Amino acid sequence: MKKFYYKLLIPMIFLFQLNLYGDSIHKDLELELYKDETMRINGVLKFEKNKNKYDVIFEIPEENLSTVLDTLNMKKEIKSVFLYDLNKDNIKEIFVIYNENNKNSLEGYSLGNLYIGENEYEGEEVIDFFKTLNIATSQKLNKKIENIQNFNASLAKKELEQLIPYYKVVNFNDYNIWDVSKRVGRDEYNSKAYLYQYELIPQDYEKFDLQKYFKIYSLDKLNFIKNIGSSVIFSDGNYYFLFQIQRLGLITLEEVFQGEITGKNILKNGEYFNEYENGNYERDRKTGVWNSYEYSEDLKRYLPVKKYFTNGVLIRKDILYRRSEELHIFSSTTYNSKNEVVEIKYSEENGEVSQIKTYKDSILEKVINYSHYKRAYSIYDKLVNPKTGYEYYKARESLTQFKDLNLLDAKLENEELNLYSLKNSNNKEIFIVFQNYSPGKTSQDGIRWYEDPLKYFGIKEIFYGKRKSEKIKSYEDIVKDGYFEEFNLGYFPGAASITGSPYNAETVIKSGYFENGLESGIWKNYDSSRGDLISSLNYVKGVLDGPYEIYFSNGALKENGEYRNGVKVVLWEAGPQYWPSY
Repeated sequence: MKKFYYKLLIPMIFLFQLNLYGDSIHKDLELELYKDETMRINGVLKFEKNKNKYDVIFEIPEENLSTVLDTLNMKKEIKSVFLYDLNKDNIKEIFVIYNENNKNSLEGYSLGNLYIGENEYEGEEVIDFFKTLNIATSQKLNKKIENIQNFNASLAKKELEQLIPYYKVVNFNDYNIWDVSKRVGRDEYNSKAYLYQYELIPQDYEKFDLQKYFKIYSLDKLNFIKNIGSSVIFSDGNYYFLFQIQRLGLITLEEVFQGEITGKNILKNGEYFNEYENGNYERDRKTGVWNSYEYSEDLKRYLPVKKYFTNGVLIRKDILYRRSEELHIFSSTTYNSKNEVVEIKYSEENGEVSQIKTYKDSILEKVINYSHYKRAYSIYDKLVNPKTGYEYYKARESLTQFKDLNLLDAKLENEELNLYSLKNSNNKEIFIVFQNYSPGKTSQDGIRWYEDPLKYFGIKEIFYGKRKSEKIKSYEDIVKDGYFEEFNLGYFPGAASITGSPYNAETVIKSGYFENGLESGIWKNYDSSRGDLISSLNYVKGVLDGPYEIYFSNGALKENGEYRNGVKVVLWEAGPQYWPSY
């Protein structure tokens, strides 16, 4: 037999009865599930005792497959089993008439997922059923038929006929695309710390499960409005509910909205919901903030997204992620009136921007890294409490003194020099020099790597200064005056990454003060990769003069002394260092 995969239903045609098994409470029924020009699938319906209950079981002996359709109380007797084409599409479903305490009930079973062959996730062969009638419809129908004398298949079919087409709302109890563990498998679900960093929790997605959100498990309280193609529209007086009738008769709630319906025209005006997004319309144009989800192929799940519209035009999109049960912005994209990308900002977990990509005519123009002060050190410095003399260790923070500046406000002074400027709260002018650099290629495709690496810019220098002229043509038009920092540009740009903190692209390698263009006071040099202090020097009017210290990579003092008008005098020098090998 060929291997087939069926979503929703598989037709069933009753053939004949087999001999009664000893542990059954009803004759087993051989069924031909499906037959067309190319294939034929046979199965057996069984009713087997299970202590004080019994199981309704469906088997495909040829494939050694079996599934339990229902587990019922032994008091619930089987009066009749019949097949009925509820949807008039040549596809039949199993219906069973039960009787308990002289009260009738009717239940239907439809094959919803038949996969004969290797299961995509578990590596097993499976078959899957669901109940044909939703809970509310089933309760309503059974209340009506429970006391009918001699209730049989013929009467049951007449009752089912009255449900068409508006009460065939099936599978609502299992209509949820947000079951990530089922979608990707438990092993994949827990890998890469997905469970803790990117998990969706009920307040994220519950409103997108429309049946649950609007409590629509039956159409009893809705008024039929009209059919539009394969869709059916109902209303409760406040909202319109658009249901889609699938090929095999499954009715699914696709949209809920406010507005007007005249003839064939639908005007959306007010609140709008579907399973992926919700927001507001103003006369068929999206407006304001919309909540939505977009699928991440890398994370194998949907990420929360906020979209901002003005008169139907998307102007901004924020992609969010969840870490430690809190939502954070991963990236924020702005668009022009032509729906072209203008700019993308990547953010750190604390909300501060780490990288900006700018576009012209939807083509990447420049990538600027703002992550120079966000290095996460695994280095601890020994400190001493001056009052108690107690020694303790504290995790090292960023070396830079410019970490509180909003570099996004910087003004371009000279494009050729990649020179920008801004002013601090005391109105002192600060200059920033960016530098091209080529990042190493990483697995974060689309975030850190482009064909043209020269589009990347990182901060090379940042300092206080005074301009000699309003228009800066060269560096000679600036006098450095105040605090100065120089950075080493690493191999990775500093764009935020949902899957983990990136390496820092910029590390402080030199810091100190200028006075009217000349070095003055203490200057420090740092290791270019880890930021460890290498040396501390003292300048007077641009000349080395005063005490100095030089350190090993482990932080131990290597040498100290002093400079006298530029001449080095060594006062102490450590002996040879022997490092253990492992």
